Amino acid sequence: GSATQQSARLRGRFPKLDLRIAIMEERDLQWPMSHDHPFCSPGYRRAARFTAGPIYKHSALDGFSHVMLVDTEFELTHPVPWDPLQHLYEQRAQLGYWQTHYEQ
Repeated sequence: GSATQQSARLRGRFPKLDLRIAIMEERDLQWPMSHDHPFCSPGYRRAARFTAGPIYKHSALDGFSHVMLVDTEFELTHPVPWDPLQHLYEQRAQLGYWQTHYEQ
């Protein structure tokens, strides 16, 4: 599948990257939508539901003690007295991201 192909491409380009590809269950992509929404597509609403709960039970997060989701609408409302990325590095923490691809 394409997740496997994408993983192989990325591993070839970034051999030192600790890359973990996880695929969402089909049931998590097929949640019924009870009614149309005037501003949000069904795909957007499914993604919102997924990040509101099921993502925290996904096997890709096994072994992590802390997870913080940051999206395009995230903003810090108060000054942060240190560089968060430098802090992650110094603590030998892991930084990750997720993206969604729909395969039909």
